[in-house]
Amino acid sequence: MKSVKLILISSLLLVGSQAWAANMAALQYDVGNGVDPLVKDDVQSAMNDAVTASKWTLIDVGTARNKMNPIVRDCFTSDCLSKAGQQLNADAGVRLRFSGEAQIYDWTIEVYDLRSGALLQSEKGACELCGRSEVVRTFKASASSVVAATKLGAAPKKENKPVVDTKPVDKPVDTVRPTNTGDVQLVRLMISVEPPDATITFRDAEIGRGRAEVEVGPGNHEFSFEAEGYRIVKELVVVEGDTPSSMSLRIHLPKKDAAPQAVEVSSRGPLDKLGSDRELYGWIGVGTGSLLLLTSAYMSAIDGDPTCDGPAADCPDVWDTDGVSYVTTAVGATVVTAGVVLLVWEALAGSDDPKAVKVAPTVSGDGAGVGIFGRF
Repeated sequence: MKSVKLILISSLLLVGSQAWAANMAALQYDVGNGVDPLVKDDVQSAMNDAVTASKWTLIDVGTARNKMNPIVRDCFTSDCLSKAGQQLNADAGVRLRFSGEAQIYDWTIEVYDLRSGALLQSEKGACELCGRSEVVRTFKASASSVVAATKLGAAPKKENKPVVDTKPVDKPVDTVRPTNTGDVQLVRLMISVEPPDATITFRDAEIGRGRAEVEVGPGNHEFSFEAEGYRIVKELVVVEGDTPSSMSLRIHLPKKDAAPQAVEVSSRGPLDKLGSDRELYGWIGVGTGSLLLLTSAYMSAIDGDPTCDGPAADCPDVWDTDGVSYVTTAVGATVVTAGVVLLVWEALAGSDDPKAVKVAPTVSGDGAGVGIFGRF
């Protein structure tokens, strides 16, 4: 009787040790290209530590992917997962998708039952404006939570709330998932737009403002981005068979061209700016010019006359004022003309009407005169 009890106890201990040391395979660690290599290494190590700390025996991602058939390596249907479990001799499998850019990180951790192909746990997390140590700390808490909650044979659980860093977030990120996807491999697209109030439109429907997430299948997908004061931008995303399972799309909308500013051009010339002083300067010009003309006439009159009274023998010298007369005549005529122009400027300028008749003095090599301008 004692031997039977010993055998029974030994059997129970064996079963317990096998359950305690169940294998969990790292099926996929998909880390985006924009993630810093040091953060990438820390995240993968944190994921491995979370598995081993929960008393699972870890099959690391390199070993697991080498043992799996290439057909099921990146396939996550229930049939593919069951085949992966048989090839790896593992009871559970974990899939990690991690992406980040400009200190904004987010991730999804999924744990599958490799015996049935069912999803056991799924958890999303994010850490915004985080440094290396901060994002690793937040991610490790998320990974430990989802792995510790995994129990084989339990019914699949709904997705838990994401573990998000405690820093304030301006607005939640909207997530859009297509329906009727079947076994098609989906790509998760994380979109961020500047300015943060920009509207994101997909398939003629608004899916978010500033930030959004959408899962799309193979094909061409057009997104539109629009904000007040900015130009509308349309972006075409092409998803193919070799497209990574997650991508980040950052859009900066260009501002619209500012309306041309009106430039005021003054139509007033130098003479207009003289204002009421124009008449004073006009009279000064007329007076000065007239005095010069009188001087010129006098110089012209005395040219050739003796310089003194009396017989020619006593006054042999004569006045030679012909050159001075020409100079004073020219200067006097110019000054008089300028003075007259100033005095009659209002009449010469006329009105702003293009049909108005305008009068102005004209000077050429052949002479001087008055020009009449207008439309007749």
